Amino acid sequence: MRDRIDDALLIVSELVTNADQHAADPEEFRTHWDGTDVTLEVDDSGPVPPCLCPPSARGENGGFGMALVDRLTQDWGTRPRTDRKTGKTVYARIAIPCDYGIRAA
Repeated sequence: MRDRIDDALLIVSELVTNADQHAADPEEFRTHWDGTDVTLEVDDSGPVPPCLCPPSARGENGGFGMALVDRLTQDWGTRPRTDRKTGKTVYARIAIPCDYGIRAA
């Protein structure tokens, strides 16, 4: 289970870093666990969704963040924010099953 928690922490770091570097700063972070999957969400006010850079575009200046998110998650994407006219929510879903002895609240 520790490896899945480490993956989730890395995903959060990448989502927040991406919002900080490419949008108008991360504004809110949320997490939700349904007993099987953890959904991680970062809101920002930037209009442009993150992109998955092709390997040829990755290098010394970055481009690896969303590739890591893509590799470690079951699903990720963006949706428009519902609390304002601009911005987006970037979400990522990772499996952390309940069979590890943790119960959903």
